[in-house]
Amino acid sequence: MSEVLLQNTLECLTNYTSRQAELHGVDVKAIEKGQKFTINPQTEYVWVEKVASEGILSEVDIDLCTDMIVNDLGFGPSQLVSGRTNTDDKERETSGLGKPSGIVYTAVKTDHDTHFTFAELNSFARTKEMFQKRLQDRRLESKREDMERIGWNGEKVAENTDKKTYPLGQDVNIGWLQRIRTHKPEHAITELNGEAIKVGKGQLIENLDQLVVQALSLIPKQYQKDLKVYVSSDLLVGRQMKLLEKSTNTETAQKITQEAYYVINGLIAKAPDFFPDGTLLVTRPKNLAIRIQKGSVRSSYEMNSKRDRYENYNTQNEFYALHNYEQAVLVEKITLEDK
Repeated sequence: MSEVLLQNTLECLTNYTSRQAELHGVDVKAIEKGQKFTINPQTEYVWVEKVASEGILSEVDIDLCTDMIVNDLGFGPSQLVSGRTNTDDKERETSGLGKPSGIVYTAVKTDHDTHFTFAELNSFARTKEMFQKRLQDRRLESKREDMERIGWNGEKVAENTDKKTYPLGQDVNIGWLQRIRTHKPEHAITELNGEAIKVGKGQLIENLDQLVVQALSLIPKQYQKDLKVYVSSDLLVGRQMKLLEKSTNTETAQKITQEAYYVINGLIAKAPDFFPDGTLLVTRPKNLAIRIQKGSVRSSYEMNSKRDRYENYNTQNEFYALHNYEQAVLVEKITLEDK
Protein backbone atom coordinates (compact mmCIF):
# COMPACT_ATOMS: atom_id res chain seq x y z
CA MET A 1 0.00 0.00 0.00
CA SER A 2 1.37 3.37 -1.04
CA GLU A 3 2.17 5.92 1.66
CA VAL A 4 2.34 9.70 1.25
CA LEU A 5 4.62 11.95 3.27
CA LEU A 6 2.59 14.34 5.41
CA GLN A 7 3.26 18.08 5.35
CA ASN A 8 4.70 17.98 8.86
CA THR A 9 7.05 15.17 7.79
CA LEU A 10 8.22 17.13 4.76
CA GLU A 11 9.03 20.07 7.02
CA CYS A 12 11.00 17.77 9.34
CA LEU A 13 12.96 16.37 6.39
CA THR A 14 13.70 19.88 5.12
CA ASN A 15 15.07 20.83 8.53
CA TYR A 16 17.06 17.60 8.64
CA THR A 17 18.60 18.26 5.23
CA SER A 18 19.45 21.84 6.20
CA ARG A 19 21.13 20.59 9.35
CA GLN A 20 23.22 18.08 7.38
CA ALA A 21 24.29 20.82 4.97
CA GLU A 22 25.26 23.07 7.89
CA LEU A 23 27.22 20.34 9.69
CA HIS A 24 29.22 19.24 6.67
CA GLY A 25 29.63 22.49 4.76
CA VAL A 26 27.75 21.41 1.65
CA ASP A 27 24.95 22.97 -0.34
CA VAL A 28 21.40 21.96 0.62
CA LYS A 29 20.43 21.49 -3.02
CA ALA A 30 23.37 19.13 -3.53
CA ILE A 31 22.11 16.91 -0.71
CA GLU A 32 18.56 17.05 -2.06
CA LYS A 33 19.87 15.88 -5.45
CA GLY A 34 21.52 12.86 -3.84
CA GLN A 35 25.10 14.08 -4.18
CA LYS A 36 27.62 12.15 -2.07
CA PHE A 37 29.59 14.22 0.44
CA THR A 38 32.38 13.65 2.96
CA ILE A 39 31.44 13.95 6.61
CA ASN A 40 32.93 16.96 8.42
CA PRO A 41 35.99 15.85 10.49
CA GLN A 42 34.48 16.96 13.80
CA THR A 43 31.16 15.26 13.01
CA GLU A 44 33.07 12.16 11.93
CA TYR A 45 34.78 12.06 15.32
CA VAL A 46 31.46 12.51 17.14
CA TRP A 47 29.91 9.73 15.01
CA VAL A 48 32.69 7.32 16.01
CA GLU A 49 32.30 8.30 19.67
CA LYS A 50 28.56 7.66 19.58
CA VAL A 51 28.96 4.31 17.84
CA ALA A 52 31.38 3.34 20.62
CA SER A 53 29.16 4.56 23.45
CA GLU A 54 27.11 1.42 24.10
CA GLY A 55 27.29 -2.36 24.26
CA ILE A 56 30.47 -4.31 23.68
CA LEU A 57 31.83 -1.44 21.56
CA SER A 58 32.04 0.71 24.69
CA GLU A 59 34.61 -1.76 26.07
CA VAL A 60 36.89 -2.16 23.05
CA ASP A 61 39.31 0.35 21.51
CA ILE A 62 37.67 2.26 18.66
CA ASP A 63 39.50 5.15 17.06
CA LEU A 64 40.32 6.87 13.80
CA CYS A 65 43.44 6.13 11.75
CA THR A 66 45.08 8.32 9.13
CA ASP A 67 46.05 5.75 6.51
CA MET A 68 44.14 3.03 4.72
CA ILE A 69 47.01 0.58 5.23
CA VAL A 70 48.38 0.33 8.76
CA ASN A 71 51.55 -1.55 9.66
CA ASP A 72 51.26 -2.96 13.18
CA LEU A 73 48.78 -1.82 15.77
CA GLY A 74 50.94 -3.00 18.64
CA PHE A 75 54.37 -4.36 19.49
CA GLY A 76 55.52 -7.73 20.72
CA PRO A 77 56.96 -8.28 24.20
CA SER A 78 60.19 -6.47 25.03
CA GLN A 79 63.18 -7.84 26.94
CA LEU A 80 64.97 -6.30 29.92
CA VAL A 81 66.24 -2.80 29.08
CA SER A 82 67.62 -1.46 32.38
CA GLY A 83 71.27 -2.05 33.25
CA ARG A 84 74.65 -0.29 33.26
CA THR A 85 77.81 -0.16 31.20
CA ASN A 86 81.41 0.69 32.08
CA THR A 87 82.01 3.26 29.35
CA ASP A 88 85.79 2.98 29.86
CA ASP A 89 85.52 -0.39 28.15
CA LYS A 90 82.66 0.05 25.69
CA GLU A 91 79.82 2.29 24.63
CA ARG A 92 76.33 2.09 26.02
CA GLU A 93 73.87 0.38 23.69
CA THR A 94 70.19 1.11 23.35
CA SER A 95 67.45 -1.52 23.26
CA GLY A 96 64.34 -1.59 21.15
CA LEU A 97 61.03 -1.30 23.02
CA GLY A 98 59.44 -4.46 21.75
CA LYS A 99 59.41 -5.61 18.17
CA PRO A 100 56.84 -5.01 15.43
CA SER A 101 54.48 -7.91 14.78
CA GLY A 102 54.75 -7.44 11.02
CA ILE A 103 50.97 -7.59 10.62
CA VAL A 104 49.50 -5.28 7.98
CA TYR A 105 45.90 -4.11 8.31
CA THR A 106 43.85 -2.61 5.49
CA ALA A 107 40.83 -0.42 6.16
CA VAL A 108 38.33 -1.76 3.64
CA LYS A 109 35.36 0.13 2.22
CA THR A 110 32.26 -0.90 4.12
CA ASP A 111 28.79 0.22 3.05
CA HIS A 112 25.98 0.77 5.53
CA ASP A 113 22.98 1.63 3.38
CA THR A 114 19.67 2.12 5.15
CA HIS A 115 16.22 3.54 4.55
CA PHE A 116 13.14 4.71 6.41
CA THR A 117 9.73 4.08 4.91
CA PHE A 118 7.38 7.00 4.47
CA ALA A 119 5.16 5.42 7.14
CA GLU A 120 8.06 5.39 9.60
CA LEU A 121 8.93 9.00 8.82
CA ASN A 122 5.33 10.10 9.34
CA SER A 123 5.38 8.35 12.70
CA PHE A 124 8.67 10.00 13.73
CA ALA A 125 7.38 13.43 12.70
CA ARG A 126 4.55 13.31 15.24
CA THR A 127 7.14 14.50 17.74
CA LYS A 128 8.84 17.15 15.64
CA GLU A 129 11.62 18.00 18.11
CA MET A 130 12.68 14.32 18.27
CA PHE A 131 12.62 13.65 14.53
CA GLN A 132 16.33 14.08 13.78
CA LYS A 133 17.41 12.24 16.93
CA ARG A 134 15.25 9.24 16.03
CA LEU A 135 16.79 9.01 12.59
CA GLN A 136 20.30 9.19 14.02
CA ASP A 137 19.66 6.79 16.90
CA ARG A 138 18.23 4.11 14.60
CA ARG A 139 21.21 4.39 12.27
CA LEU A 140 23.67 4.31 15.18
CA GLU A 141 22.06 1.22 16.66
CA SER A 142 22.16 -0.56 13.31
CA LYS A 143 25.81 0.32 12.67
CA ARG A 144 26.77 -0.66 16.22
CA GLU A 145 25.12 -4.07 15.88
CA ASP A 146 26.74 -4.66 12.49
CA MET A 147 30.20 -3.95 13.91
CA GLU A 148 29.55 -6.38 16.76
CA ARG A 149 28.42 -9.07 14.30
CA ILE A 150 31.50 -8.56 12.14
CA GLY A 151 33.90 -8.28 15.07
CA TRP A 152 32.92 -11.69 16.41
CA ASN A 153 32.10 -13.50 13.15
CA GLY A 154 33.97 -11.83 10.28
CA GLU A 155 36.18 -14.22 8.33
CA LYS A 156 36.94 -12.62 4.97
CA VAL A 157 36.53 -9.57 2.73
CA ALA A 158 34.30 -10.34 -0.25
CA GLU A 159 34.01 -8.05 -3.25
CA ASN A 160 30.25 -8.64 -3.26
CA THR A 161 28.84 -9.59 0.13
CA ASP A 162 25.91 -11.97 0.58
CA LYS A 163 23.66 -11.17 3.55
CA LYS A 164 21.47 -14.23 3.07
CA THR A 165 24.37 -16.68 3.11
CA TYR A 166 26.36 -14.78 5.73
CA PRO A 167 23.83 -13.04 8.03
CA LEU A 168 26.49 -12.32 10.67
CA GLY A 169 28.76 -10.43 8.29
CA GLN A 170 31.23 -13.31 7.86
CA ASP A 171 32.17 -11.95 4.41
CA VAL A 172 32.20 -8.22 5.24
CA ASN A 173 35.51 -7.96 7.09
CA ILE A 174 38.04 -9.97 9.10
CA GLY A 175 36.93 -9.93 12.74
CA TRP A 176 38.82 -10.37 16.00
CA LEU A 177 38.40 -14.13 16.30
CA GLN A 178 39.58 -14.73 12.75
CA ARG A 179 42.58 -12.48 13.40
CA ILE A 180 43.61 -14.77 16.25
CA ARG A 181 43.14 -17.88 14.10
CA THR A 182 45.32 -16.34 11.40
CA HIS A 183 48.02 -14.43 13.29
CA LYS A 184 48.29 -16.50 16.49
CA PRO A 185 47.02 -20.01 15.63
CA GLU A 186 48.63 -21.53 18.73
CA HIS A 187 46.21 -19.39 20.76
CA ALA A 188 43.18 -20.62 18.79
CA ILE A 189 42.29 -23.88 20.53
CA THR A 190 39.81 -26.37 19.05
CA GLU A 191 40.93 -29.54 20.86
CA LEU A 192 42.81 -30.69 23.96
CA ASN A 193 45.26 -33.58 23.83
CA GLY A 194 44.03 -34.37 20.34
CA GLU A 195 40.42 -34.73 21.45
CA ALA A 196 37.29 -32.60 21.12
CA ILE A 197 36.74 -30.11 23.93
CA LYS A 198 34.01 -31.55 26.14
CA VAL A 199 33.19 -29.89 29.44
CA GLY A 200 31.33 -31.85 32.07
CA LYS A 201 31.45 -34.36 34.90
CA GLY A 202 34.05 -37.06 34.29
CA GLN A 203 35.64 -35.20 31.36
CA LEU A 204 39.23 -33.97 31.21
CA ILE A 205 37.74 -30.49 31.75
CA GLU A 206 34.84 -30.63 34.21
CA ASN A 207 33.81 -26.96 34.18
CA LEU A 208 34.45 -23.65 32.46
CA ASP A 209 36.65 -22.51 35.34
CA GLN A 210 39.15 -25.26 34.50
CA LEU A 211 38.97 -24.34 30.83
CA VAL A 212 39.81 -20.72 31.63
CA VAL A 213 42.79 -21.94 33.70
CA GLN A 214 44.01 -23.77 30.59
CA ALA A 215 43.58 -20.62 28.51
CA LEU A 216 45.40 -18.45 31.04
CA SER A 217 48.39 -20.79 30.96
CA LEU A 218 49.04 -19.59 27.39
CA ILE A 219 49.07 -15.89 28.31
CA PRO A 220 52.37 -14.54 29.72
CA LYS A 221 51.94 -13.45 33.34
CA GLN A 222 52.79 -9.82 32.57
CA TYR A 223 49.72 -9.71 30.31
CA GLN A 224 47.25 -11.32 32.72
CA LYS A 225 45.93 -8.04 34.15
CA ASP A 226 42.45 -6.66 33.43
CA LEU A 227 41.38 -9.79 31.55
CA LYS A 228 37.77 -10.67 30.83
CA VAL A 229 36.10 -13.85 29.61
CA TYR A 230 33.80 -13.48 26.60
CA VAL A 231 31.71 -16.63 26.38
CA SER A 232 28.77 -17.80 24.29
CA SER A 233 25.36 -17.71 25.95
CA ASP A 234 24.83 -21.46 25.50
CA LEU A 235 27.89 -22.20 27.64
CA LEU A 236 27.00 -19.58 30.25
CA VAL A 237 23.42 -20.83 30.60
CA GLY A 238 24.67 -24.41 30.81
CA ARG A 239 27.03 -23.37 33.58
CA GLN A 240 24.20 -21.72 35.48
CA MET A 241 22.13 -24.91 35.30
CA LYS A 242 25.03 -26.91 36.73
CA LEU A 243 25.33 -24.46 39.63
CA LEU A 244 21.63 -24.79 40.37
CA GLU A 245 21.82 -28.58 40.33
CA LYS A 246 24.51 -28.52 43.02
CA SER A 247 22.24 -26.82 45.56
CA THR A 248 19.02 -28.18 47.07
CA ASN A 249 18.21 -24.91 48.81
CA THR A 250 16.45 -22.49 46.46
CA GLU A 251 17.61 -19.33 48.21
CA THR A 252 21.20 -20.58 48.37
CA ALA A 253 21.06 -21.61 44.72
CA GLN A 254 19.86 -18.18 43.63
CA LYS A 255 22.65 -16.51 45.60
CA ILE A 256 25.25 -18.84 44.09
CA THR A 257 24.12 -18.20 40.54
CA GLN A 258 23.90 -14.44 41.04
CA GLU A 259 27.48 -14.35 42.34
CA ALA A 260 29.02 -16.97 40.06
CA TYR A 261 27.09 -16.56 36.80
CA TYR A 262 29.27 -13.71 35.60
CA VAL A 263 32.54 -14.81 37.17
CA ILE A 264 34.64 -17.67 35.76
CA ASN A 265 37.86 -18.56 37.57
CA GLY A 266 37.85 -15.12 39.16
CA LEU A 267 37.46 -13.26 35.86
CA ILE A 268 34.39 -11.26 34.89
CA ALA A 269 32.47 -13.15 32.22
CA LYS A 270 30.15 -11.74 29.60
CA ALA A 271 28.00 -13.23 26.84
CA PRO A 272 28.07 -10.62 24.04
CA ASP A 273 25.39 -10.40 21.38
CA PHE A 274 26.22 -12.33 18.19
CA PHE A 275 29.07 -14.24 19.90
CA PRO A 276 29.40 -17.70 18.26
CA ASP A 277 28.11 -20.75 20.14
CA GLY A 278 30.54 -23.09 21.86
CA THR A 279 33.18 -20.38 22.07
CA LEU A 280 35.22 -18.71 24.79
CA LEU A 281 37.69 -15.83 24.49
CA VAL A 282 40.02 -14.62 27.23
CA THR A 283 41.54 -11.19 26.63
CA ARG A 284 41.66 -7.61 27.84
CA PRO A 285 38.71 -5.69 26.36
CA LYS A 286 40.88 -2.80 25.14
CA ASN A 287 43.07 -5.35 23.38
CA LEU A 288 40.29 -5.61 20.80
CA ALA A 289 40.45 -2.73 18.34
CA ILE A 290 38.53 -1.18 15.47
CA ARG A 291 40.00 1.52 13.26
CA ILE A 292 38.08 3.81 10.92
CA GLN A 293 40.06 5.79 8.38
CA LYS A 294 39.85 9.56 8.75
CA GLY A 295 38.01 11.25 5.92
CA SER A 296 36.55 7.98 4.65
CA VAL A 297 33.04 8.46 6.06
CA ARG A 298 30.82 9.55 3.19
CA SER A 299 27.08 9.88 2.88
CA SER A 300 24.27 10.65 0.46
CA TYR A 301 20.48 10.81 0.70
CA GLU A 302 17.83 9.93 -1.84
CA MET A 303 14.05 10.30 -1.81
CA ASN A 304 12.88 7.10 -3.49
CA SER A 305 9.20 7.71 -4.20
CA LYS A 306 8.99 4.55 -6.31
CA ARG A 307 9.64 2.52 -3.15
CA ASP A 308 7.96 4.92 -0.68
CA ARG A 309 11.14 5.41 1.32
CA TYR A 310 13.95 7.83 2.18
CA GLU A 311 17.37 6.25 1.60
CA ASN A 312 20.77 6.93 3.14
CA TYR A 313 23.93 5.56 1.53
CA ASN A 314 26.82 5.57 3.98
CA THR A 315 30.40 4.35 3.51
CA GLN A 316 33.49 4.17 5.70
CA ASN A 317 36.83 2.36 5.58
CA GLU A 318 37.43 0.16 8.64
CA PHE A 319 39.36 -2.82 10.00
CA TYR A 320 39.33 -5.02 13.11
CA ALA A 321 42.52 -5.96 14.95
CA LEU A 322 44.20 -6.87 18.23
CA HIS A 323 46.94 -4.84 19.88
CA ASN A 324 48.68 -7.82 21.48
CA TYR A 325 48.03 -11.36 20.27
CA GLU A 326 49.90 -12.75 23.27
CA GLN A 327 47.10 -11.38 25.44
CA ALA A 328 44.27 -13.32 23.82
CA VAL A 329 43.29 -16.99 23.82
CA LEU A 330 40.38 -18.31 21.78
CA VAL A 331 38.76 -21.67 22.60
CA GLU A 332 36.21 -23.01 20.11
CA LYS A 333 34.04 -26.06 19.42
CA ILE A 334 33.23 -26.47 23.12
CA THR A 335 30.38 -28.77 24.10
CA LEU A 336 28.83 -29.35 27.52
CA GLU A 337 28.61 -33.09 28.04
CA ASP A 338 28.93 -35.33 31.10
CA LYS A 339 30.84 -38.55 30.58
